[in-house]
Amino acid sequence: MKDITVQEVANHVGLNRSYLYKMFIKHLGESTQSYLINIIMYKSSLLLKETSLSIAEIANKVGY
Repeated sequence: MKDITVQEVANHVGLNRSYLYKMFIKHLGESTQSYLINIIMYKSSLLLKETSLSIAEIANKVGY
């Protein structure tokens, strides 16, 4: 995995960063940044449950 920024997401989908933020708030009830952090935490929890990787290795894999 690589560290993904909100700006990279906005660029990828061809939207202005502030417009993307407004759409996330409107449709998901949370900011783009918060959504990305939740995905990272979810992936981290899966790796903790399903692998024998150390916390440091998992943190490295998810971009922390």
